[in-house]
Amino acid sequence: MNYHYADHNPYSTDRCLQGNFVIGNGDLYFIKTQNAESKTIEVHRMPGPDFDKFDIQTATAFGIVEGAEGVWTVDNGDLYFIETGRNVPGIVQVHSAPHQHNFQHIKHYISKLAFLEPGDRTYTIRGGDLYLILDDFTQSDYVEVYCAKGTTGYESVASFVTGFKVNEVAGYGSWHIGQNGDLYLIKMYATASGMVEIHIATFKSRYQEIKSYSTAFKADNKTGGYYKNASIPENTVGIWMI
Repeated sequence: MNYHYADHNPYSTDRCLQGNFVIGNGDLYFIKTQNAESKTIEVHRMPGPDFDKFDIQTATAFGIVEGAEGVWTVDNGDLYFIETGRNVPGIVQVHSAPHQHNFQHIKHYISKLAFLEPGDRTYTIRGGDLYLILDDFTQSDYVEVYCAKGTTGYESVASFVTGFKVNEVAGYGSWHIGQNGDLYLIKMYATASGMVEIHIATFKSRYQEIKSYSTAFKADNKTGGYYKNASIPENTVGIWMI
């Protein structure tokens, strides 16, 4: 079912509070999770590199559920909801709606990946696989990565202890998985260079080989949440992603 917007932009002034932005295959997606006129989760896409017009604005088969806990994301054009423990406590579920079916058919999976408390964690889907990145309260004292393979219905889980020490990176940035399975840390606070840094642990090395780069973005090491660059207006709010 397509939901057509006649006379207005689907984004309200508080759009950041009504959904989340995702970059997928070079396109910008907005997943609207609140206050949608269609009463469903909606997908809006602006294709890159210009990002100047919508080519997808559609309702999905996902209804809006108050209090739903989890992460909405897009991988290879498909919509995913990583549900963390609402229906089955302690279990991570994956719900996907393929783009080829216009997001109208939902597949449901119960993964073998446990929902872990306490600690900082990042859930994401990349290449159809479910990843959990733990950067606090790990038994090894290093950042750990868990990957549940989508081809097995998320029942086969591989675990990795990375080369990142928890006490050097926890809470200092955001974690991402690249298309080839590499682990990215966008370090925005307490950087040695004074700039926002990119640290990449390669999947090929089982996350032991780490490459580091300084960017042109200045990091504010006093607050850890505000970044300055000549081309970015002050008070800009956003999300760092790969």
